[in-house]
Amino acid sequence: MKRFRHLCVIFFLCFLLSCSKSPAPAHMSINDDPAATPQPTQTIVPYPRIASPVDFNGNGIDDYTDMLAGARHDAESRPRYDAVWVQGGYPADDVGVCTDLIWRAFAAAGYNLKEMVDRDIAANVSLYPGVEDVPDPSIDFRRTINLKVFLNVMPNR
Repeated sequence: MKRFRHLCVIFFLCFLLSCSKSPAPAHMSINDDPAATPQPTQTIVPYPRIASPVDFNGNGIDDYTDMLAGARHDAESRPRYDAVWVQGGYPADDVGVCTDLIWRAFAAAGYNLKEMVDRDIAANVSLYPGVEDVPDPSIDFRRTINLKVFLNVMPNR
């Protein structure tokens, strides 16, 4: 369970980063030449690589690495923002919202986050303020508040 908690913390942080928008620096405009504008210095801080002891999909790559690669792939593909409700829950690969990065990252490691969230909502619906009256498996796993609850409570079970 400790491994799952670690995993949830990592992806909750990825989720928060994917939802944030950082504006351009105040001193820059569209017409500015970035090469002529002084760039802030960046310090690269090395961090330890933590490998998951689990390889859920059996591809020879640990789950943390699979998930980070899946998250990175989704972010680099730059899906067009579209918060549309989709029958079955999964939008096309070229569209999505910030929470789609999370389930796509889990899928890269072989996990079905939608299924896990749906199962937990069915068993603990009162914990999920994002569920209105009756659970809707086509959207509940894509709601920020539901993922926050799931990623906070699931490691403790």
